[in-house]
Amino acid sequence: MGLTIDCHEREIRTCRKMKKAVKKNNDESLNYILNNKKPSKSTISKFKNENELLISEFFYFTVKKGQELNLISNKVIEIDGTFLKVNAGINNRAS
Repeated sequence: MGLTIDCHEREIRTCRKMKKAVKKNNDESLNYILNNKKPSKSTISKFKNENELLISEFFYFTVKKGQELNLISNKVIEIDGTFLKVNAGINNRAS
């Protein structure tokens, strides 16, 4: 759970990128969270799949608590304008 939360904070969402982050970053906080273990991609994926509801409820609770303590305001909306490659064509883009 700690790895999932830490990676979400760093905007790392996929299991493959989480595995790379664990392997590449010799981060003390990440080592502490993982108890100096390096989980495989399949272990991360299995945890995410088995605990999807728990993870989403945890994030919902965190946001709700932040709103109650006036740490988070729901008055601002953020829009992501990321371009994604569609198919294999260089001119095919969707936003």
